[in-house]
Amino acid sequence: GGGSMVSASGGSSVGSAVNRASTTAVAGSTLSPAAGSTLTGFQNGGGAAEASADGDVDSIAQFVKTYKLEIWLNDLNDLAGDIDDLKEMEDADIDDFVDETGMPDSDSKRLREALAAIG
Repeated sequence: GGGSMVSASGGSSVGSAVNRASTTAVAGSTLSPAAGSTLTGFQNGGGAAEASADGDVDSIAQFVKTYKLEIWLNDLNDLAGDIDDLKEMEDADIDDFVDETGMPDSDSKRLREALAAIG
C-alpha cells in the first residue's frame, strides 16, 4: 500500500497540506501557518494584518476583519479582485451586490460606511 496523503480523518490532512504549502511556496515571507487565518497571510504577502485608525486596509480579508464583515469575505472576493476594485465600486454596484447576496440591512449599512471610510 502506497502512503496516501489524503486521509478521511476530518480536516487534519488539510492543515498539514497548508503548512507544507506555506513554507515552500511563499519564499522569503514570514507567513506563520499557525496564525489562524491563512487567507490574510496570502493576500497581503505575509505581513501582519493590522489596520490603522484611518481605515488604511490593503486586502479584502483585512477589510472584512476590520469592519466586522467576515461572513461576506468570499462574496466580496468574488465581486472584486482586490481592495482597489472594491474601493472603486459605485452605489449601484453595492445595491446589486446586496440584492444578490441577500445581505441584511445592518450589514449593508456597515459595508457602505466601511467603503466610504477606505475610499
